[in-house]
Amino acid sequence: MTKTKRFILGSALAVLTLCGSAFGFQTTKSTAATKASAAAAPSAGDVALAKTRGDVWVNLNTNKYHVSADPKYGTTKKGKFMSEAEAIRGGYVAAKGQGMKTKAAVAKRTTAK
Repeated sequence: MTKTKRFILGSALAVLTLCGSAFGFQTTKSTAATKASAAAAPSAGDVALAKTRGDVWVNLNTNKYHVSADPKYGTTKKGKFMSEAEAIRGGYVAAKGQGMKTKAAVAKRTTAK
């Protein structure tokens, strides 16, 4: 193969690698990194910060959210922190016996607008 052909092929590969995400393509490495970050449990610092902000833990497998007093708060394999209002707007429901006080406050804020 000539130098010119190698240069063209190398350039094409570089462009596809850099621009591939714009077209919805992902490399195996970035997909693996995304799966690893989604599966990683939150650190103790993340949990403490979420508690101070009053966030709930949303279990993405069950579509339920847990308040900070729940033993499952921040411990399920696939989940994320968000405000309770965001969880409700996102279609998530409170785990059994949870979220009643804040739901009333969210309802008041929503109807007050």
